[in-house]
Amino acid sequence: MKEEEQIQVFKRQPYKTLRCFMDWPWQDLFMKVAGLLWNFLTVDKYYLLMRILSSNRNIMNGYNYQKIFGELFLRSPSHYRKYIIDKDCENGFWFRDLIYSNNTEIIKLVLRNVDYKDRQGFIICETRFQHSRKLIEEGKWFLLELFVSECRLSSEDKAILKTSFMRYLTRVYREGQIKWRSRKWERFFQLIDKANVNDGNKRIITRSKERKTINKRKKERKAERNIIKYLKTI
Repeated sequence: MKEEEQIQVFKRQPYKTLRCFMDWPWQDLFMKVAGLLWNFLTVDKYYLLMRILSSNRNIMNGYNYQKIFGELFLRSPSHYRKYIIDKDCENGFWFRDLIYSNNTEIIKLVLRNVDYKDRQGFIICETRFQHSRKLIEEGKWFLLELFVSECRLSSEDKAILKTSFMRYLTRVYREGQIKWRSRKWERFFQLIDKANVNDGNKRIITRSKERKTINKRKKERKAERNIIKYLKTI
């Protein structure tokens, strides 16, 4: 296949291309190829990739998908990160996978690299209440503490979280069931009260402001040149 034909495949099928590079023996090239395809990969396909990576389903073969998840999340444009944060509030798949695999480092990485408003919406939502309730029932307090602490809510938002969570409980439990578990809810609220307060949304890494004024076609041409250059090395 000629270089121009390969470029067209990359442009037309960025998702399928990256799916191929997830599998052995190409995983080590995944991030390099991903860096060439941002101008062609849609946010919905990015979300699908992140769902696969969060599941870590290939770990039995000795390759850690969630490690790639973290690398891809850090390098992705901000609107890609926002999209999967919002999407997870709707269905709760990828973050649930991170939680139940006890991947504390990736959880920290995600929550420290999104805006405060996104973190706020991420924890104060129905999906996260479901996750929190399950963690409470399973006694996984260390994960709850980590999650709430890394969200770094303001005092006002902590109050909103507690009120909203209690309203959620009234929809899933009878009154007697809520009272029977009252010590668990109290412990959760104490955990919220002790959690870190918003510190101005410091991030793990310093990212330069994205240039929104750059012409899209100019970016695509640059990406094509990079693809050609990369193809010559493999």
